[in-house]
Amino acid sequence: MKHRIQIAVLFLCVHLGLVWGGVLFAGGYAIPPQTAKAQSMGGAATAGVNDPSAVYVNPAALTQVDGNQILAGLTYINTIGSVKNSGARSRNLHDDDFLPNLFANYHIPNSNFSLGIGSYTPFGLATTYKPGSFTRYAAERSELRTIFVTPTIAWEPLSYLAVGGGVSFVHSSGVLSRAIFFGPFGDGHLRV
Repeated sequence: MKHRIQIAVLFLCVHLGLVWGGVLFAGGYAIPPQTAKAQSMGGAATAGVNDPSAVYVNPAALTQVDGNQILAGLTYINTIGSVKNSGARSRNLHDDDFLPNLFANYHIPNSNFSLGIGSYTPFGLATTYKPGSFTRYAAERSELRTIFVTPTIAWEPLSYLAVGGGVSFVHSSGVLSRAIFFGPFGDGHLRV
C-alpha cells in the first residue's frame, strides 16, 4: 500500500510539473541576469559570483569579492516581434530598451563584515503597436519600468561559512493603453 501511495504522489508531481511548470515560471517582462558575466553563464551565477553583483544573486558571496569594487553596466534589449492574425500582421514598434545596473561592495577593515549596494532593473520592457492595427483592442502601449535599490550586509564567521542579506527598495511604474470599440461612434482610448 505504501508503495502505491509513493507512485501516486510521484505521478502527481511529475504531471503537475510538466503541465503547469511553464505557467508557474512565466516572466515575460523579467530580465534575470543583471551582468554580462551572469548572462554568459546562462543565469547560473549564484554560487560562482565573485564581483559586487553578488548583491543581486547571493549577498553572502560579498565576503569572497577581492577588494572594494564598483561594477556598472547597461543592458541593451532589442525585442523585434510581431503578432499575426488571419493574415494581418502587427509589429511591435518599441523595440529598443536600455536597462542600467550599478553594484558596489566595501569590506569593513579589521572585521568579517562586507557591505554592498546595488541598483538594477530586473523587470522592465515595453511594447507599442500602431493605433489602427487589429491589436488596438488588446494593447496599443504596454510598459513596465522598475528600479531596485538593495543595500546588503554579509558576515563570514568561519572560513567555510558566510551569511548575508539585504532589503530591496522598489520603485515601479506601468502603462497599459488600448482602444475601446464604441460601435458606430468609433473607438475610444483607455490608458491606465
